[in-house]
Amino acid sequence: MHTELATRLAQIETDLRNGTLDRAALFWLTVFADATASADSVRSDHWVEQGLAAAADIPGLDAANLAPRRDLVTRYNLFRFVRLKDNAEFSGASLADLDWQRKYRVSLRPEFAWDLPELRSWAEARWSELGGVDPQFAALEAVLEKYVGGKSAAHPHPQPLSHEEEGSQSQTPAPSPSEGECWGEGESSPAAARHAHRRIPSAWPPAAGVQNPASPQQSVPVTSASVLAPALRSRPTARETMGPPQSQ
Repeated sequence: MHTELATRLAQIETDLRNGTLDRAALFWLTVFADATASADSVRSDHWVEQGLAAAADIPGLDAANLAPRRDLVTRYNLFRFVRLKDNAEFSGASLADLDWQRKYRVSLRPEFAWDLPELRSWAEARWSELGGVDPQFAALEAVLEKYVGGKSAAHPHPQPLSHEEEGSQSQTPAPSPSEGECWGEGESSPAAARHAHRRIPSAWPPAAGVQNPASPQQSVPVTSASVLAPALRSRPTARETMGPPQSQ
């Protein structure tokens, strides 16, 4: 590895351990190393897109924050940016004037270009040690996993009924008198009570001479000719009403 490159990488590691450099800067260095595995450069917009996609699986990593990526580019003088619009080149102090809305071709400085494979190995090793999930998020996940796992074991989720159990519950027989009991006089079964409101009430009060058929103590009215004959005989005839015939 180029001695100057080794010195700058050592400074990056020191700043990471001291907390003066966000671990997201190391993340962006690993993304750059992966993106240049088959070429010596990568477009800046592709670099950002790949980084945002990879960061979605890393809890607590704010990849959308520009500051760590800008610190990596401006503080350690590792890169060369060539603007696609006009091929203007930026390196060293001029990197502080980058317009991140523009598109660039990003590569290591020419003197470091041959050390790209070693840079990739260094970045992967440091990321496995210093990067990954934020320690605070890792501790929180461990606590949540322990709590949720304990709750699940103590209170298992209820299982759905089988078809046989559902059938047995849907075919529950209607209630009936228990052994030694019966429906007493004047009482009705629950089924009879449910249908009692469907009975049609009889006319009340009854007409003259007609007894109430709903009463069990009364008989059905008699309508034979022997009963109606006296009433018919008491009616005057036409001859009796008009009197004797008058002579002409």
